[in-house]
Amino acid sequence: MRLLPEEQKHWVEVIGDFCKKEIEPIMLDWDKVVDPSKAIPFEPYAKAFKLGLNSFEIPKEYGGNKVDLATAEVMYEEMGYYDGNFASVMQTTNLALKPILIGGTPEQVQYFSKHILEAKGYAAFALTEPQSGSDASNVKTTAVKDGDEWVINGEKCFITNGGGRWSETSEYKEPFKNAMFLCPRLTR
Repeated sequence: MRLLPEEQKHWVEVIGDFCKKEIEPIMLDWDKVVDPSKAIPFEPYAKAFKLGLNSFEIPKEYGGNKVDLATAEVMYEEMGYYDGNFASVMQTTNLALKPILIGGTPEQVQYFSKHILEAKGYAAFALTEPQSGSDASNVKTTAVKDGDEWVINGEKCFITNGGGRWSETSEYKEPFKNAMFLCPRLTR
């Protein structure tokens, strides 16, 4: 038995109860899915979102249930105990949202927080490139301003949560600086 503060105990119980009921019964079948568009069972995720499992890194002023880093770690650990894929999908949404929370405008933070909180989606994270893996300092994708638009050229692979149906965040490199572009799904 782990010795945890009350808030962490609460979340461990909530997550454990949820995972026993919603994740354990489907996880073995879920792991066998080959078609990426069917890799994420949306119904259990919608239920997880209603419990607030997608909002614990979003600040309260934006409608989230922000917890401290140690509590977030315990929550991800509990999710991962039941299924690593479930934990990964939930964690990646927060990973992709993090740069927006840190460097986005208040309007961007509000928009994407609301998008996630209202269960309109989860975020994908596109960093990995064929030639450089996940080495952010070695990405080759470029972004060039062309009038009022940006032209993004490059190739991403292994997009975490990329089989989803909602929003994606991606990192790209201009000469001498890294940037992040927020791209709606299916942007070409």
